Amino acid sequence: MDKEVQDFSREIEQIMKNGDQQIYQELAKKEKSCLDYAKDNVDRFVNCMSDSTKKIEKEEKKFEYRMAFLQHNLYTCFQKAQQNSSSKEPCKQQARDNIQRYLDELVQSLRR
Repeated sequence: MDKEVQDFSREIEQIMKNGDQQIYQELAKKEKSCLDYAKDNVDRFVNCMSDSTKKIEKEEKKFEYRMAFLQHNLYTCFQKAQQNSSSKEPCKQQARDNIQRYLDELVQSLRR
């Protein structure tokens, strides 16, 4: 793997790490919301968390599919750039933008 791709991979890892922090905060809020809603009723808490978990799993699966699609498009873009001896920077910028958008959409969907 060439240095440019390694550097880009590290950059993407950092973007994902920042996104993980936001997601963790939203999950903690969701749990607190269920605790507040349940008051002293364990079944109410369990049902709330169960419903929340189903929704979270659904949204995470959508995110995984988006990332798989992005990975395919990035690979294709890199191949074209290499064939045309052009810069990979437009490919990388599009990937950065899409990853951030996908993370933002995931966080927003967890807030609902």
